[in-house]
Amino acid sequence: MSFPPVGGRDLDDRGALIRSRPAEGSDSAAGVSDLYRYLQVLRKRWRLVGGVAAIVVAAVAVGTFLQTPIYRASGLMELRGQSGEGASVEALFQAQRLSNQFLETQYGVLRSPALARRAMTTVGLLELPASGGADSAVAVAGVASDSVRLDADVRVKQQVDAFTRRLVVDPVGGSNLVWVHFEHPDPRLAARVVNAVFESYTLMRAEAARAAVTRLATEVETVRGRLTLAEGRLQDYARRNGLTVAAPGRGAPDAEDLPHARLRLLQQQLAEAEADRYLKESLYNLVQSQGEGLLESEILQALNVRLATLRSEYARLRSTFLEDYPKTREVKGQIDEVEALLAREQGRLRGAITSRYLAAVRRQELLQRAGDQQRALVDGQGERATQYRIQARDVEAQQELYAKLQERLRVSEVAAAVASTDMAVVEPAIAPTAPIRPNVASNLKLALVVGLVLGVGLAFLREHVDVTVRTADDLTAFEVPLLGLIPSAPRPIERGMRAWAHQLGGRLTLARAADSEAGLAMRRAALKDAFLSLRTAVLLANSEQNTARALLVTSARPGEGKTTIAVNLALSLARMGGRVLLVDADMRRPAAHRAFSIPLGPGLSEALRGEEPWTSLVHGEVTPGLDLLLAGARRDAPTELLASDRSPALLEEARGIYDFVVVDSPALAINAADTRILSSLVDGVVMVVRSGITPRALVGSLLRQAPNVVGVVLNDVDPRHFPAYYYAYGEEMEHAAST
Repeated sequence: MSFPPVGGRDLDDRGALIRSRPAEGSDSAAGVSDLYRYLQVLRKRWRLVGGVAAIVVAAVAVGTFLQTPIYRASGLMELRGQSGEGASVEALFQAQRLSNQFLETQYGVLRSPALARRAMTTVGLLELPASGGADSAVAVAGVASDSVRLDADVRVKQQVDAFTRRLVVDPVGGSNLVWVHFEHPDPRLAARVVNAVFESYTLMRAEAARAAVTRLATEVETVRGRLTLAEGRLQDYARRNGLTVAAPGRGAPDAEDLPHARLRLLQQQLAEAEADRYLKESLYNLVQSQGEGLLESEILQALNVRLATLRSEYARLRSTFLEDYPKTREVKGQIDEVEALLAREQGRLRGAITSRYLAAVRRQELLQRAGDQQRALVDGQGERATQYRIQARDVEAQQELYAKLQERLRVSEVAAAVASTDMAVVEPAIAPTAPIRPNVASNLKLALVVGLVLGVGLAFLREHVDVTVRTADDLTAFEVPLLGLIPSAPRPIERGMRAWAHQLGGRLTLARAADSEAGLAMRRAALKDAFLSLRTAVLLANSEQNTARALLVTSARPGEGKTTIAVNLALSLARMGGRVLLVDADMRRPAAHRAFSIPLGPGLSEALRGEEPWTSLVHGEVTPGLDLLLAGARRDAPTELLASDRSPALLEEARGIYDFVVVDSPALAINAADTRILSSLVDGVVMVVRSGITPRALVGSLLRQAPNVVGVVLNDVDPRHFPAYYYAYGEEMEHAAST
């Protein structure tokens, strides 16, 4: 027979739910089926997902609120000029397009440790080691203090490195503007640091320009003194030797020959070499005093650009992630590598400048030596004219050198005067009002996403490793009707054997619960509805039989609640007004007597031996409408007793007397022979499976072996795994059975 749909779902001819299955070969239907399974897993384990997400969010929230707030102060600066070696006076006052190399050089100066030390000193962040004390004691003892000074230098370097890591130079693309950021827990100090960096940068450029002017002025004075002495010597020589004084460079009264021409050429080359040496010496001294800020090359420019990009990326990552985040460590490693390359390139350029300077000195020395040799060669050939020419050429060389240095000094003085205008603070830093880290909202959102992902992953992992039957969905693969879902009780009663939450009076013993009366009443109602639904499903499964109904209740393994199900099913059937006999056929491990607080005495085993009629061994009216036949006191050779001719006769007689006979049999996996003998004598077998305990593989194996199975009862089900329609379904089936 078939039944009308209940709660929007169809029932088959045995009262079990018919689940819609997607058509085979349909990709969309298969996708819907997979999605349904995924949603079922999430619905079943939503507490795990929510708990993991809550733990992650709580941990991140605690960590976030425990972090020290970090503030970022920002200031904007414009680079306006490019005054350096080779610049003319006119170029200093003309609008210039700044080269990338110059800009990258200035960015490097802004990030340099020298500028950092000045800015730290200005705002009081540089903690210098105290003098005296231990150092004085060491000096008095005559012990070298190199290790003490080294430790002090290391501490200062660590402070400077920590400062530069917090300082971010962020150029504005396509312009001469550059943002300078600094991060610190004190917002006012962060703003002071940025402004101190601007001030220190301006002072460093002005001081570098003034230092260059001072050094060049010293060289000019030196050359001018030498020129004055050379002119005086030339005039004195002419007077003493009665020579007509000619203008320097116009020759002497005597005609020139080859030695004199060569000497003149050497003198000219010596003057050029000396001028070249002065220029290279000036550049060499600038590099030695100012550091790498004056070094320029295409490789250095590329490395500076790369370093600026990496530091910007590192600052962006550090604003979101911690120091040990993989991407942050990767970028930090790249920064260290580029800084090492930058240091090597700067060392190479410094070495090249040093080499050129030394080469210029060497060239001057060689030309000086060659001139001396040439001068000695022409000594006997008109020594007076030769001497005059030598001195005249020396004066000429000094005049040329003096003129060049004068021009260079004039340019340097102008550059020093305008050095303070090479940059302008467009927007000074002010104390920020809100921290950039930690970002509470962003951290919590990310924590929620990570927590949900982790929770969902754990839910599916737990579902994957869980091989037990937990919900009704786990039984669909066995194609056996589901007769009922019995919810978990608040606590076990007599090892799960006693009846739960049924107010049936008589000698039935109920468990004591520590819950409130209202909570206990709700649990009793839930259990009562579950057993009513089980009774209804059993009645509908056997509705076409006109004879008395005899049911065998078994389980896969001991401890799965088969006796509890058998007792409560018998009690529920007795409440319909008919007569019900409960037979405890588990003669190895009898348990039904404990549910009714009856001492174990003669029963089924004695009846099957023929010692007494079975009717005289029945305990009548243990509750209204329910009689009980115990397993018996003598329980040896139970399989032989059940296989005897008296077993079918006993059950046949019971069918004639009672409306329902419920047999509690041994577990299939332990005493399969007893259960198979009994299953052939009854109208149907009800298998009890305990949620979360019975393996799915064992259930499938036993269902294939067990005969005459009318359905499965899933016991001890977590109420969270119940379908929403379950109780309504039980009520409607109860109403259908009563009518």
